[in-house]
Amino acid sequence: MISARRVLPAAALVAALLSQGAAAQTIPPVGSGIASGGGPGSDIGESIASNLFSDVVVVVGTFEQTATFGSTSVTSADAPAARSDAFVVAYGSGGAALWARRMGTGVFNDFGAGVAISPPYVADPGSVYVSGFFTGVATFDGGANPTLSLTTRNDFDAFLAKYSPEGDLLWVQQAGGPQQDTGRGVAVDQQGRALWTGSFAGTATWGSGASAVARTSAGGSDGFLARFLPDGTLDHLLTVGGDESDDLRSVATPAFGLDAVFATGTFRSVALFGATPLQSRGLSDVAVLRLADGGGVEWVRQVGGAGNDYARGVAYARSGHVGVGGSFENTMLVGADVLASAGFSDAFLAVYDEAGTEVGAFRGGGAGFDIANGVAATPIVPIATLGGDEERPVFVLTGYVDGAGTFGATPAPARGTDAFAAVYPFPYADDPGAADLFLLGGTNSDRGNGATLGYVGGTLLLTGSYRGTAAFGGSTVVSVGSSDVFVARVPLCPLYSCPVATGEAPDTHGTTLVVAPNPSRSPFVAVRLDAATEVTVEVVDALGRMQAVLHRGALPSGETRFRPGALAPGLYVVRVRGGVEARQAFVVVR
Repeated sequence: MISARRVLPAAALVAALLSQGAAAQTIPPVGSGIASGGGPGSDIGESIASNLFSDVVVVVGTFEQTATFGSTSVTSADAPAARSDAFVVAYGSGGAALWARRMGTGVFNDFGAGVAISPPYVADPGSVYVSGFFTGVATFDGGANPTLSLTTRNDFDAFLAKYSPEGDLLWVQQAGGPQQDTGRGVAVDQQGRALWTGSFAGTATWGSGASAVARTSAGGSDGFLARFLPDGTLDHLLTVGGDESDDLRSVATPAFGLDAVFATGTFRSVALFGATPLQSRGLSDVAVLRLADGGGVEWVRQVGGAGNDYARGVAYARSGHVGVGGSFENTMLVGADVLASAGFSDAFLAVYDEAGTEVGAFRGGGAGFDIANGVAATPIVPIATLGGDEERPVFVLTGYVDGAGTFGATPAPARGTDAFAAVYPFPYADDPGAADLFLLGGTNSDRGNGATLGYVGGTLLLTGSYRGTAAFGGSTVVSVGSSDVFVARVPLCPLYSCPVATGEAPDTHGTTLVVAPNPSRSPFVAVRLDAATEVTVEVVDALGRMQAVLHRGALPSGETRFRPGALAPGLYVVRVRGGVEARQAFVVVR
């Protein structure tokens, strides 16, 4: 078990905020900061994703009437009535909002739940996938493409929409039947396939055309994990559950290397996960699954106790560990650890290795209802690790704390309901007190819902909602309506995402290292020195394995170019070591 080391209040979070109550409209490209979006209704950010090698950040959520994000806005079909639609907004270089799209019926309430961006080395890099659910006849803003519509088969149906990097709608797929069906988490694997989770009741159909598949739930509702090819064809479908109400809430997959999928959900009574039955210890328990590339369940682990325990998020760290977050009541068993709630419910983070062995379990909260809604993790091996310096991959838990609480030894002060982000570095054994706590909010209800760790700049990105007046550092923001969306950027450097010094800093004066084009199929490496120097120029992959030695020995002043040769699609780092040092990440695409 580890405990939080210190609270980093919002002064560490925010450098750019509103003036005279008008919320900031852009996310600072570097350093701490926050952007706010919304309108006269209730607007909520639910999920956030970042592109590994650009400044693009995408947020999905729910809004009412009209919501404004920077210079772009979305308006629900029934405005000014207060029924909710789903939205997706993309922020680009410099933190400005690039485009926003709406999804919904304009007659009933519709919800955005999950978002993912396809990685840079697949055939369609930067594509945006949005998950949610709707009822009635929903239209999906097509951007420069024609707007599409879907009709529910009765109650709520799940949807998965794919947008181009420019915000043009490419396709929408539907899952559902005559009962209530929801779309929740989404991720994109190394082949560019979309992994989609949610729940369904009764008989439901996924996809369309020749690839469509129908299944019937075993009980009140079952969880599903569907896999779609980049063109929208259903490729695989897994359903799990039993006689009661069960779901799959979130899904994660490694950005590089491992071909596996990790998912989490909630089950009650007896539920079947592949060939493995589980019996809940109380009213509801959490299930953590690892799936093979073929879609079968490799292992499943149970987390829970006598009360209501819920899964909310899952993330995979490049250190080879899986983190699951949610909430629990009373006491909860996580592997060999027992967590005890301080109040009605507490937030939890459970960490497993790739074999399913529990390596850490942590709680946070106080006397009220405290919930974790999202989990983020270091997506790739940081460059510092590839260079041989110490680096600590991290897990981040986000949610809300109701009044006073504690995260390990760190107190959260009593205000209203505050959004939080708790940062846990790995490995845990060598620094049992290492964690940091960020708080966002005021005396009203403020909630953290989604988190992601961006590669560029070593930053944590958060989304959620705030209500009324909320404090972020030395300033305040005031929501335009009953609640607004926030997008916060928190630099983790120098806390965890920067190398720990092991001696004198390397000499980088007079050294320029460029890889171009980046990404590309066949990049070149250019090294420019002010003076002749003994150096080694080498290429390693995302796991730190040597791929090529481009040069070893004296390198003349001026610019020297190298070709790395044939490299498989993926992430690489070229590093210059010796008399001078420099590193540059690059991506090889198909």
